[in-house]
Parts: sequence; C-alpha cells; structure tokens
Amino acid sequence: MAASEKTPASATVWYFVGATFVLMIPMLWVHDLPWGVRVASIALGGALIAVGIRRLRREVLPPDATDDES
Repeated sequence: MAASEKTPASATVWYFVGATFVLMIPMLWVHDLPWGVRVASIALGGALIAVGIRRLRREVLPPDATDDES
C-alpha cells in the first residue's frame, strides 16, 4: 500500500458518533424536554449503538465466523 493512499472511513464509526450526538445534545442544550422525548432519544441512541456493534462485529470477524449472512 502506498503512503499516499488513505484507508476508507468505516461506517461503524459514524454510528457511534451519531449515537453520541443523539444521546448528549438533547440533554445538554435543551433542559425543558418532556420525558417522552428524553426516553425516545435514549432509545434511538441505544439503537445506533446496537447497529454500530453489529457492523463492527462484521468488520472484525472473518466472513465464515459470522452466524448471520444478511
């Protein structure tokens, strides 16, 4: 691999970055959120983390070691 080539950015990183923003920004910037919105943001952040972990597992493990082929 040449020194000038860059490795492509992984989509997994963006799931974790998105989860960080979804979990923290509503709590830090808007203090008067109803409890339903707070619960929804926590659920969405948790879902993004779960998808990120699943994609990370696909990237790290060899293709024959994964049990789901979707």
